[in-house]
Amino acid sequence: MTICLSNAHHRPIKNRPYIYDLASWSGDEMNNDVGGITDGAYCISASTQENIDIFRKEGKNRPANRRIFCIEDMYENQEHPPNMESDGVMWYGHPVHQHSFYKHYRRGMKVMSKNPTRKMIETMGYDFGRNYKWFNLVEEEKLFRESSVVVITASSKHRVSNNRVVKAIMAGKFVVTPNVEMKSWQKFKDYIWMGDVDEGIKWALDNKLKAKLMIKKGQDFIRPIYSPQVIAKQWVDLIKWTWISWKREQIENSYNKGH
Repeated sequence: MTICLSNAHHRPIKNRPYIYDLASWSGDEMNNDVGGITDGAYCISASTQENIDIFRKEGKNRPANRRIFCIEDMYENQEHPPNMESDGVMWYGHPVHQHSFYKHYRRGMKVMSKNPTRKMIETMGYDFGRNYKWFNLVEEEKLFRESSVVVITASSKHRVSNNRVVKAIMAGKFVVTPNVEMKSWQKFKDYIWMGDVDEGIKWALDNKLKAKLMIKKGQDFIRPIYSPQVIAKQWVDLIKWTWISWKREQIENSYNKGH
């Protein structure tokens, strides 16, 4: 059985069921190869309910009545106790959010992302070579250690998962985001600053004890929902369900043809 990822152009195996993992969905994808792959999938998975809703609306969920499962992203980084010892600030952004980076950038800010634009390089100046890190787990751990506040300037428009919020909290850091209306982000509003980003950075650095208490509560909320063990079990259950359901259909179809 195959699991197809939406950011990779897999060719499914013929006459075998496959799961399509939908990282995002937009109208553009209905008219290209991605749309064709989703049409042939036995079932669909997505990391946010928002992407499932938009897929049902715009993707038409062909064929009808196909099962769609929501499996959120786990945190794969190490868990650390809340730590606000430094005054370091880290921008931890998805490439689609680079447009919102510039107005919040400050000298010395650590930056982790992918595919930096020319404008980002020019904005950081000499700091780019020292403080910009291309996303990988080793550098991520290092930047988390050097920072107390993690800025994630997401938006509801792009419907990205809350994975960066989860990882930063579990790393023991205080998260600052703008107001993101997605339900998958709103569930963290009691454990992070969600609002004016610059005000949030200042509040966190001026109120480190309160920030640490919020981080601790966030970790207690996240641990039983987003741990690798919990999310892995959801994937195992989905794979088992897909294979068993598909095999049952094959047996039923074969029986019906014989009668």
